[in-house]
Amino acid sequence: MLYATGGDSGESLRRRITERNLWIAVVLTDMNNTILVPYDYSEHAEAALTYTQNVYPNATIVLLHAVEPFADHTAAGGYEDHRFEQMMESAEEDLANVAADAPDSDRIETEVAYGRPSGVILRTLQLGKANRVVMGSRGRTGAARILLGSVAETVVRRASEPVTVIRTDNPLDQPERVLVPFDGSNQSKNAVRLACEEFPDATIMALYVLYPMQDTRLPRRDIYEPFSPPEDWAERREEHANTVLDNAKSAASEANCTIETAHTDGKPGETIITYAKNEGFEHIVIGSTGRDGLGRLLLGSVAEKVVRRAPVSVTVTK
Repeated sequence: MLYATGGDSGESLRRRITERNLWIAVVLTDMNNTILVPYDYSEHAEAALTYTQNVYPNATIVLLHAVEPFADHTAAGGYEDHRFEQMMESAEEDLANVAADAPDSDRIETEVAYGRPSGVILRTLQLGKANRVVMGSRGRTGAARILLGSVAETVVRRASEPVTVIRTDNPLDQPERVLVPFDGSNQSKNAVRLACEEFPDATIMALYVLYPMQDTRLPRRDIYEPFSPPEDWAERREEHANTVLDNAKSAASEANCTIETAHTDGKPGETIITYAKNEGFEHIVIGSTGRDGLGRLLLGSVAEKVVRRAPVSVTVTK
């Protein structure tokens, strides 16, 4: 499918606006799963497509390519301006060939749009054409890790649907061990449910990270004794962690799923990344915000650090 900003006639646009709400309702209730895979012909985009085909064998895949804005001085030189049409048609043909050569090509649809990649991806989601995104951590010109301001980071921050960021050096099939950072927030409960629904055969662990205890007790003097921390502080932390993780088990139970739980001390972002690496987890599912988070992923948040630095693929729920 080919589309570009401003290409509709007035009558066509009005009809689409009138029918949009009904159409989106049909998408949300009837489709099994429709996954948007941004595609720029890079190794990372190819990995995202392979992962989507392997992990979601029944999903419809929307392969999306953005033709980035370019300067065209043809018309200014007195020639007919056909470059835009040629670029769009060439991109559509190339993308159709990619889809045709891919396994299970009958479930792959193609979209070509003109615009900045992050804007094109977000606009496609806003139009209700997919209910999640799977994308590479970087494109043809990306650095070795996801960078501030990159396409993937912008989409993770602003998308209203779950986004999976793929690492090319990670297995591109169903993970056997999935880590879900859990802090008792609604977002982390959503992460547990999504992990259960999408990876029913995997071992799923909810991990609660507590900030380390600090020994703040004053010297043992009678005058200070009433103000010293309770001797059972460590036990109370244990009880608190178990209470939080019971909520994770309840969320899993709602999805007809059984999970493992664990808790540890440390700074959340760094600890999650290290834990995933040391314990051999193949995928992380994390909420976009925690108990103190805002409505969208914020710079410096735990989720953003995990997306940037995790050694495995990461899914961010909303």
